[in-house]
Parts: sequence; C-alpha cells; structure tokens
Amino acid sequence: MVTGQLTTRRLEQPARSKAKTGLSTPPRLPGALAAHLRDIARASPASQSPEVVITIDHAPWHRGTLMTQVLAAYPHLRVKRLPS
Repeated sequence: MVTGQLTTRRLEQPARSKAKTGLSTPPRLPGALAAHLRDIARASPASQSPEVVITIDHAPWHRGTLMTQVLAAYPHLRVKRLPS
C-alpha cells in the first residue's frame, strides 16, 4: 500500500428480501461493482498509479462480462482473488 487511500461505495438495501424474490445474488451487484471499479480507476489514474491492486473474494458478482469490460478499459487495475 502506497497511499492508504480508501475508495468506498454504499449500495442501499432494496425493499425486497431474499424470501420475497428468491434471489440470493441480486442482479444489481455486478453493476455496482463495475461502478466501484470505475471510481477506483478515476481516483487512481494510470498516470499516477501504474498498478492498482484490488483484493476480492469469490462472490458470484466478482466475475462476468461487466467485470471483464471494466478491467479491459482500465488495464492498470489488477484483481487478486483471496484463496478459497
């Protein structure tokens, strides 16, 4: 860690619960993660931070098309997954 800068994003809890929707992974989470990664990329541009390491777990919304697109758009972001 070089700067100790923290970038966060708060995602409001929807009114519906898992019991009502039957969804364990709300479809809004991949979009929220993609927006958060874009925030990180803007807060730490490649010109100032040639490599930004982001540690994530294996949540289902931590992979997929949106994640791939954001990481391709900001190649200075590096994702390191925690061990299982």
